[in-house]
Amino acid sequence: NHIAERIFAKYGVVQTQEEQAKGFWYTVYKHPEIPIYRTEGDKKDAALVSQGRVVIGGQGVNIGYRAKNQHDEKLERRVLHPQLEVFAVPGREFRYAHDWDSEQSTVWNVRREMVREAELIEERDCKTWRIPWDSEQGKGVDDLIGNHGPIAFERADQNAYPMEREIKMHYRGQYTQIKKRLNREDRQTTNDIAIYLEAMKDGDAMDGVR
Repeated sequence: NHIAERIFAKYGVVQTQEEQAKGFWYTVYKHPEIPIYRTEGDKKDAALVSQGRVVIGGQGVNIGYRAKNQHDEKLERRVLHPQLEVFAVPGREFRYAHDWDSEQSTVWNVRREMVREAELIEERDCKTWRIPWDSEQGKGVDDLIGNHGPIAFERADQNAYPMEREIKMHYRGQYTQIKKRLNREDRQTTNDIAIYLEAMKDGDAMDGVR
């Protein structure tokens, strides 16, 4: 309760009787001015909660969306996890505090999954942000807070930038990867149309456009 009170005070929320009766998550749902923080792993989730943030976490960076149905069949378009989608209402901010890794392949994988989720959230008139810090300060947000204290996290949160930057980096990288792969396969035609078709084959129906 004391953490909930701290969160509501931070964002100027005064609970109604109905909100008090229905609990914390109902109150968050009713107040899109309260941002949702995204990370993955119990320790990281708890570290953010300790700083008075509302966190929807989980095990893995790709848990926020679905690419297959319950029969393990590929969906034409990816969809948000329903327990995340319910909070993706117009005006809400989603702030991503996923790991900052030094290994490039891990950086690529984290960015891809984060971008895919953020795109679906932005379709619902929400804003998405990436929280930056130096990987030398700690790979995870729990390491950042543990090694350098709450002020280091507050500074990182204030320096968050729009997810658009990560989205552009992801698709530039994907374009280059597909082009290199087609060249290695010695395709007769390696142009933007060929890359567009490969992107849709690799992802969902919109990946070629993206």
